[in-house]
Amino acid sequence: DLPNLTANEDGVATINHVSKKIAATKTGKYSVNRLAFIVHGGVDDYTSQPSGDSGARVACGIIGTV
Repeated sequence: DLPNLTANEDGVATINHVSKKIAATKTGKYSVNRLAFIVHGGVDDYTSQPSGDSGARVACGIIGTV
């Protein structure tokens, strides 16, 4: 999980997060290349499974390295 983020009134959200378990590389143990991410409309409680009781899915995407 990544930390919760908040969008502004235009729907724009920015996150700056450092993790030793995520790598922006094409391959490797911690590579996130070609993995999906999902943005939920609510706040993750970091307890409930599978999605932290964080509400409906509002966006998703695939991570790719260049």
